[in-house]
Amino acid sequence: MYIRQMFAQKPCVFSIECFPPKQVENYEKMQKTLLRMGQLHPDFIILDINMPVMNGLEAARIITNEKLAGFVMLLTAYRDREITEKISSLDVMGYLVKPVDEYSLIPAIRIALNKYHQLAHIEQEYAKTKEALDGRKYLDRAKGMIMETQHLSEHDAYAYLRKLAMDKGLSLTELSRLLLQAHNE
Repeated sequence: MYIRQMFAQKPCVFSIECFPPKQVENYEKMQKTLLRMGQLHPDFIILDINMPVMNGLEAARIITNEKLAGFVMLLTAYRDREITEKISSLDVMGYLVKPVDEYSLIPAIRIALNKYHQLAHIEQEYAKTKEALDGRKYLDRAKGMIMETQHLSEHDAYAYLRKLAMDKGLSLTELSRLLLQAHNE
């Protein structure tokens, strides 16, 4: 059974109760699919490796590089090592071998969705940590500048910056950036 037939027979498979994809669509032409994905940004897409015009491996590369979908899963009838190695070099969340039935498809999608959400959470935490570290770098540089220009100790320079930030209603990071910009001009 084709995946599109499974979708047609079991619409609940892709309903909100099961997992949160926005929409299930089928396109024969990859260019049209890529344009549509840029508009919809689907949670995931399942691509067959053998497609007319552009193969699924190249399409997966474009989709992941351009971040046109949350993630990509590949579907193939091939089980050879060469294909597996090519797929493993891509940033895909799953590899399904035909024939696929709902008993293998649904768990594979659920696992991929779970991993996708875990990775998204890790990326958010990384961004927060990087922002905090960058803020700390600005603060340390501004503190060093104040220590040098005002001839203050590190403790006193920090206290000065903290008081100035509170008086101006700014965060220490924002104040540090402004002071560094003004000092460099």
